[in-house]
Amino acid sequence: MIQVLIITLFAATIIVGIGAINYSLKVKNDNMKYSKIEEINPAAINLR
Repeated sequence: MIQVLIITLFAATIIVGIGAINYSLKVKNDNMKYSKIEEINPAAINLR
């Protein structure tokens, strides 16, 4: 019974970790996209 609990915890940790990594990558991509837009058009900063 304890082994099942440990495996479940381990799986949950991995899933949460992958989710966090994907989220941070998405945020980084969004920030890069915004900074590229701002390089072209400085007025875009106000739209954020």
